[in-house]
Amino acid sequence: MGESNRETGQRLYAMGGVETRAWFERQWAMWPRRADERLTTNLSLHHGGVIAYRLEHGKEPEMSRDFASNVKWLGTDA
Repeated sequence: MGESNRETGQRLYAMGGVETRAWFERQWAMWPRRADERLTTNLSLHHGGVIAYRLEHGKEPEMSRDFASNVKWLGTDA
């Protein structure tokens, strides 16, 4: 079985370079608007990125109100 969108997002943020991480963080802050029309706003993928951010930084990233409520609903488990 392949990895889930959440696992993909967690891996992409954790292993991503400066540009990848900046895209994730911009998207979280402006959700539901798109930071880049060519790239996904898949909620599970971005939730995985938030999990990776929390593990690395020990705090919450900047998130729009809409995105934060969705992340809260999805839970905090890694």
